[in-house]
Amino acid sequence: MKKPNGFTLLESVFSLSLLLLITVFMTPLILSMLKQLDAERDLTTLYQHLADQVDFHDTLPLKKEINGYFIEQLNEEEICGWSRKNKKCIALPK
Repeated sequence: MKKPNGFTLLESVFSLSLLLLITVFMTPLILSMLKQLDAERDLTTLYQHLADQVDFHDTLPLKKEINGYFIEQLNEEEICGWSRKNKKCIALPK
């Protein structure tokens, strides 16, 4: 009898099933990680724009739009910024 070269049918089915299980469980995990990464990137950019506006802050009321990020000084003590995903406010230095 000849020695079989390569995989047998049972080994092939087992390896494909294992690959399918790994793919099914890893795909949602990777997609949720990418969604969270996008939200955190948006929040970081919003904080960067807020910090830039605080650094260059003068006494005039502030209302700006920078690449889809809206920055507005609501009162003398804080400045707020928002995008389509996040809204944050920070206190102005005195």
